[in-house]
Amino acid sequence: MNSTYIIFLIINILFIRYFDKISFKISLYDRPDNLRKLHKNRIACIGGILIITNFIIFFFVNKFQIFEKGNFVFFLGSLLFFIVGFVDDHKSIKANMKLILFILAFGLIIYFDQQLILNEIRFSFKIIQFNNIYISYFITILCFLLFVNSFNMFDGINLQSGFYALFIFIIFILNNIYLNFSLVISFSILTFLFLNFKNKCFLGDNGSLLIGFIISYIFLKSEFVFKNLYADQIFLIMILPGVDMFRLFIMRMLSKKNPFFPDKNHIHHLLLNNQKNNVIKVNLITLFMATSPLIFSLLFNNNIIGLIFFLILYCAILYLKKKSIR
Repeated sequence: MNSTYIIFLIINILFIRYFDKISFKISLYDRPDNLRKLHKNRIACIGGILIITNFIIFFFVNKFQIFEKGNFVFFLGSLLFFIVGFVDDHKSIKANMKLILFILAFGLIIYFDQQLILNEIRFSFKIIQFNNIYISYFITILCFLLFVNSFNMFDGINLQSGFYALFIFIIFILNNIYLNFSLVISFSILTFLFLNFKNKCFLGDNGSLLIGFIISYIFLKSEFVFKNLYADQIFLIMILPGVDMFRLFIMRMLSKKNPFFPDKNHIHHLLLNNQKNNVIKVNLITLFMATSPLIFSLLFNNNIIGLIFFLILYCAILYLKKKSIR
């Protein structure tokens, strides 16, 4: 496998060289709307194309192991979410329609890969078992929905989703979970971050939905197959986008809006206002918020400490923002 990394190096260098031509060829750009979007010029929206290209070639290099049942479902599921995101970037699929598509897709995915079904959830302090298959299906689909949607909603400013995804794949690498695959995806994320830092390329829904699905799939596999990540550890890893998504859903429903309706109340938008649109500062803050719960839980060997620290930090930032508005 080591000798093949040069292939991925060439692929990513070529992408950096020709990303603008690729975006022009397929006419896929994120255009400013003078409302939610901060950029002033159209930006190539093809981060997902970079990720899926590395993804597909990885499986080809690995002698078509996609035809093993579980890997084949993973391969097709990833392609499906990339395609849904790609279409959404072009034509803006309605939120309710996407939700239905996601539920159907997740239902089919776990039907064909039974190892994804959560018959139990392993916390560090307790194991909760589900004796009813319908409850197991419901919990599994719900976990997929929360993972994918929270990551998709976290993709709001340059570098943020890329840094966060890289953080998660480093955890996979350190825990030897899909090691070679995680290395390849991490390398493609670094390539994306280089272009994203220069404000030349966005992930787009084609990228955020793809990465969100990949992460959620590996997390669920790690719960059933590898058993080296507890559910409360996964919760701490996903806590920032998860809690922010939950807060936004509550706010939108109280305002009688669709919970999937986009706005500028995300934590990164609030921080941007306080940090005078300094994206680097905001990314440092959100990266600290995303990583510190797990780090604190490991330092003190107590996941509750990581949770409490995050909630205090998150609430403090919201309070300071509210105070600054006044």
